Amino acid sequence: MERLTHKARYEAGYKLNKGVKEWQAADRLGAYENTGLTPQEIMELKERDTAKAPIDVDEDYGFFTCPSCGEAIYASDDFESHKFCLNCGQRIKWEE
Repeated sequence: MERLTHKARYEAGYKLNKGVKEWQAADRLGAYENTGLTPQEIMELKERDTAKAPIDVDEDYGFFTCPSCGEAIYASDDFESHKFCLNCGQRIKWEE
């Protein structure tokens, strides 16, 4: 996503980038506000959607541990079919 603003150098806050119209910034802000999410919630979603390798994989008993919440997840079939943690929703990365 291309930024529409930049941090003001000698003033507080942000300014529109050169060539950006106020209506463009207002449209983007409105779309963001319509999500109902805070910046912190969006960063948490972004982090959770970044695939992470499981911590422990116990192939003998069919368990793996989520790298985010630490919950042990039972895999009744092959591990690779579990693309997300069943507890917290963290995306799981199986290939290295």
